[in-house]
Amino acid sequence: MFRSIGRSKTLSDEIAFTLREKIRSGELPPGAQLPTEMVMAEAFGVSRNVIREAIARLKLAGFIETTQGVGSFVAQDVSQLVFTIEESDLLDPVQLQLVFALRIEIETAAAGLAAANRTESDLAVLRAALAEANRRAADLDAGTAAAIDFHSAIGSATNNPYFVDLMRYLQGRLHGSIRTTRRSVITSPALLQAIEDEHCAIYEAISRGDVESARSAMRDHLNGVMRRQGLAAQDTSTSKRERT
Repeated sequence: MFRSIGRSKTLSDEIAFTLREKIRSGELPPGAQLPTEMVMAEAFGVSRNVIREAIARLKLAGFIETTQGVGSFVAQDVSQLVFTIEESDLLDPVQLQLVFALRIEIETAAAGLAAANRTESDLAVLRAALAEANRRAADLDAGTAAAIDFHSAIGSATNNPYFVDLMRYLQGRLHGSIRTTRRSVITSPALLQAIEDEHCAIYEAISRGDVESARSAMRDHLNGVMRRQGLAAQDTSTSKRERT
């Protein structure tokens, strides 16, 4: 069922991630008993302490239940767990790409809603956030925070509290990933200008109330973010259709 994994500073994270994916896929169904710590330690090629830490993380997240003297079991109500993105997901390029695909769909929709629903007050906040993002662009930490604030302002401009909360959650979870992306571009004036142009295109479309252009501009921007992070960008045919 399990295979040995390579040495890493986050072995418990990797093992917790592997077990969580087996639970999500149904390979380990609700109520299933996990192998003993010794069996899993041998299968993964790690110590029992690492297995114990991974199980503890899954128990804390609600995926696993333990019975003293009996063992660990997949939680019966695991399908009802609150949606979450684990930090370990963002360490795996494949999972990170899936998270970004989710982000693209959510933020593209948010940009369109912002264009349709924004008020003059929303535009003032968004304009100020854009100016700050441009001013702080070359500063790693301040620029990351300012970019996140700009995207959060778009969420607020939807005037839909559910989009506001969801985008705030995504931006918070992806803070480290966004910072990593910016680390690779802050020394390149051309890349910084590209980000500024993308942000401006989003703002201008929202300002005009142009729903389709706002959606296209956001999708193009986030595809650019993916490329700059070394991830394969999504097919932009939808954006192209929206511009025709």
